[in-house]
Amino acid sequence: MKTLKVYSATSRMDAELIKSILENEGIPAIISAETYGQLLGGAFGPPMIGEIRVLVRQDHAELARKIISEVRIGAESIRENTYIEE
Repeated sequence: MKTLKVYSATSRMDAELIKSILENEGIPAIISAETYGQLLGGAFGPPMIGEIRVLVRQDHAELARKIISEVRIGAESIRENTYIEE
């Protein structure tokens, strides 16, 4: 079955977090990105460069995007309501 990108992550950790959230909701997800090793014929390990994508099966994409949207809205709300007293 075809996979679709549902999220562009800013880091591997960001991608792993979204992947984990989706999998906890019953949506299998994979992370896809270029690595230095892929660009240089496998000479180096796994550091990722460029766009880091979270992919899901096409039939799960709509629900996955909805879940991601809800998570992002929740994170923004927490950020807005968090302050440091001086």
